[in-house]
Amino acid sequence: MSILPNAPVIANQDQPMVSVVTVCRNAEQMIGPTVASVLGQSYPRVEQIIIDGASTDGTMSVVEQISKEADLNGRISRIISEPDTGVYQAMNKGIGLASGDLILFLNAGDTLLHTETLATALKAIERSPLGDVYHAGVVWFDTSTGRSITKRVKRVTRCELYRGALPHQGVFFRREAFERFGSYNEDFRILGDYEWCLRALQQHDCRFSAFDAMIAVYIEGGLSSGDRNGGHDLRAEQDRARAMHFSARDAARYRAWIRVRKILGF
Repeated sequence: MSILPNAPVIANQDQPMVSVVTVCRNAEQMIGPTVASVLGQSYPRVEQIIIDGASTDGTMSVVEQISKEADLNGRISRIISEPDTGVYQAMNKGIGLASGDLILFLNAGDTLLHTETLATALKAIERSPLGDVYHAGVVWFDTSTGRSITKRVKRVTRCELYRGALPHQGVFFRREAFERFGSYNEDFRILGDYEWCLRALQQHDCRFSAFDAMIAVYIEGGLSSGDRNGGHDLRAEQDRARAMHFSARDAARYRAWIRVRKILGF
């Protein structure tokens, strides 16, 4: 069965282009649904960039088969398969190749929620033209237990970002934001996106804009890149990112406020 939309979509050149960057490695079982969820979007101005980290399984065979079908609508614009040093080098490659006004990172195992997801998101984004980064909700799904929860950050503040990262599957970046604030720090293996958001807010007063929508489903371990992480500890990277961008005094104040919020249940 074809994974392409049932009807062609007509692009309006005045609409913003969305670049969906998909990073994968040894993701033969997960890459198909991810790419299909992008190809099935009703929003017409979409390009998908696939950055594969020299997979040794059948990932590229799946991608090549999908690409043959997708040639009809041209939505897969670039496919690269080569060694990299980690997830964030791969994501930086995707940024360099993106031609869209907005960039969304949807890695192997992640899927857009439904066919109208991008159309809904772009309508909301167009109502807030001054944002640098737009964020909405995602659904987290644990395949081992069947448990799912929704995750969203209603408003980005320094305290909220100290608390934890935005779920990147629900974040649209203006391409110019990477030009102004820099690319991902490739020294990080797990939380380079967290460090980028801290840097953008703390050093550059990046404008984060929330909108009310659910963007993607992501599964536990869905990056398909656990072998890239090399056993790196998430807490250690979080502490390192915080130390780079918060003073000891601010960190203590935010930790206290987070404890109060936990006690009060919000």
